Amino acid sequence: MERTDRRALPTSTLALVPELLEVEAYRRLLDPLVGATISRVEGDHLVCGGAVGRCPAEGLTITATRRIGKLLLLDTEHHVLGLHAGMTGSFLLDGVSAFDALRYAPAVADRRFIRLRAEMADGRCVELHDPRRLARVSIDPDESRLGPDATAIAVAELHRALGVGSTSPTALKARLLDQVRIAGLGNLLADEICFQAHLNPGRRAATLSAEEVTTLHRQIGKTLRALGRRGGSDCGALQDARVRGGVCPRCGTLLERRTIGGRTTFSCPVEQV
Repeated sequence: MERTDRRALPTSTLALVPELLEVEAYRRLLDPLVGATISRVEGDHLVCGGAVGRCPAEGLTITATRRIGKLLLLDTEHHVLGLHAGMTGSFLLDGVSAFDALRYAPAVADRRFIRLRAEMADGRCVELHDPRRLARVSIDPDESRLGPDATAIAVAELHRALGVGSTSPTALKARLLDQVRIAGLGNLLADEICFQAHLNPGRRAATLSAEEVTTLHRQIGKTLRALGRRGGSDCGALQDARVRGGVCPRCGTLLERRTIGGRTTFSCPVEQV
């Protein structure tokens, strides 16, 4: 099936669902702002948590950019600015989107949906574009609420995050999506990782063997690296088959479609057991 380039579609029709790979692209986009001073911040009250008045970050200098899972962080001398894109948010630097460097994504944002505007003293400007107002911006977010980043999680940490050996009934995919346990994986990445690891996303995570946990750990790294090179979280082998009637790209079996962890899930009943 031929892929459709998202740049040809109106932004309002897209559900970008930024995951770890997309947020890392945002971080790289904004990294040149290190050393810049924030002179003015204007934002939508809902997106900015209802804050009114002068933003505490105004007048401060950005000292570093970081990312934990899907949370983008801008460090300053006294505060940390937390940027969470939500399901439909994306960031622009001087009108340029990180998605311009990705393979499938909108190149032009609708100005009606700019929810945050942060001007730098040197004239540069960061904007948050979000049609559905699902993004969130916060000052000094609680980073301790997030689990190990998926790009750096150790095998032992993954073992604990999955609750292996416990009596928990939680499905494997639901564990992978739990940002308190593993930070950064979203719906597309979780399905792709389970597919590549030949694991049933609906299986109880607690029942995985030590060998399966090691395989899953290895596949998390391989999948993130491969999809990062290809252009994003939506470049996996399962992506084009994520439709009713879609078939497994390996064996041709009709994919099983169900809801796990509150998200629509696709898996192969033959390849993933």
